[in-house]
Formats: sequence, structure tokens, C-alpha cells
Amino acid sequence: MNTIGSLGPEVAVVAHSLGCVTAVRAVERLAAGSAGGSLGAFVAVSPFAEPLTRTGDAGLDAFAADGLGPFLAGADLPGAGPHLGAVTVIRSDDDPLVAPHLSDAFARNLQARTVVVPEARHFLAAHGVTELPEVVEALTR
Repeated sequence: MNTIGSLGPEVAVVAHSLGCVTAVRAVERLAAGSAGGSLGAFVAVSPFAEPLTRTGDAGLDAFAADGLGPFLAGADLPGAGPHLGAVTVIRSDDDPLVAPHLSDAFARNLQARTVVVPEARHFLAAHGVTELPEVVEALTR
């Protein structure tokens, strides 16, 4: 919440993976603690707000099994939507960690525009993604 500061049309948030629902929850708290308001834009890259399927990554699978459910509980995407401004979801068609249908569900819950980047996996440098011009495009729409 401190990183976002206050809500306003000049404020944009870009988040990735679990950081997306984390940012939504922060915006919910900011909106509840002030006179409302909203962001100018919210860009969610590989977002999800539902339990993950097994990924094959031992650490992530352990967190998904034990800690993810309580973390996701209480996130109200439709309720937060009016405070997020223009929302864009960016996902890959071959994400090995967040199944595309989970990002699509996140987008539907926020009535967001969805951009699909082919073969970008989970948008990690280890997957060969070091730039994401789709974020800049979403912020300048």
C-alpha cells in the first residue's frame, strides 16, 4: 500500500503473477481507507486469483498447497474493479506456471482487455522475456 501511495488518475500499477492479486488487495484497502478513488490504469501480467494447478516447481507447488488458499481468500476482484481504472491483462499462450484459463478468469472478473503474447511462458528472463512492450502499450492507451 505504501508503494502505491494514494489512488488517482495519474497512478498506474503494473504487477506480475501473485503480485497481481496482491496489488488488487492493496488497492481495495486504499479505497476503503480513503474517500474511494481509483487508479488511472492497472496492468496484470500472468495474473491469477484461484488455486494453481501443479506446476512441477517444488517450492511453488508447496506454497500453492499450503499458503495460497488463505492468501487468496477474501480477494474481491469485481468489487475492486471500479478502483483499478483501465485494466489490461497480459498473458502467454504457454505459461507453465499459471494456466491461461486462470488469467482469463482474472480478466473476466475485472472486465479487462486481454492481450495474449505467444510463447512468452511466464514472462521471466529465464524464459527469454526481457522486454514487454505490451505493458507500455497498455499504459499509453
